[in-house]
Amino acid sequence: MRFCMVTTFYPPHGFGGDAVFVQQLSDQLGKRGHHVEVVYCRDAYDLMGGRTPLLTHQAHPNVTVHALKSPMGVLSPLATHQTGAPSLKSSKLSAIFAQRFDVIHYHNISLVGGPQFSTGAMVLSSTHFTNTGCFVRRTCYLSSTGKLVHRGSVVLAC
Repeated sequence: MRFCMVTTFYPPHGFGGDAVFVQQLSDQLGKRGHHVEVVYCRDAYDLMGGRTPLLTHQAHPNVTVHALKSPMGVLSPLATHQTGAPSLKSSKLSAIFAQRFDVIHYHNISLVGGPQFSTGAMVLSSTHFTNTGCFVRRTCYLSSTGKLVHRGSVVLAC
């Protein structure tokens, strides 16, 4: 299957668990023979005060990483945050999404842009939140029309 992971941060341009989660999921899918394209916003990392990373990660050969940078620099994620649309990176995203994907996983997309590019693929949306003192990962699988296909929850820690 062909997967596309859309996220704001991705190692080495990330600050914690959300970036590492997408990286590990992408690598595991690649190890299982799937093709994965990861799209993240390098400008968002710069905006948030990111430093030159000390560590690098060699992605699995089945994983292709797209670090989006706009000529407008840190203005790009600010515009995306305020409008919900990646207007300063839309041509780059359109080129990536011109490929056919079976699943598009949107994860922490506040500074990279919303799901306006889901071109008939099944959409996966992950949300992390605290509920009654527990950290829970709730996952919904949606069709391209927004119809709920499957929903599941996993309690990670209490």
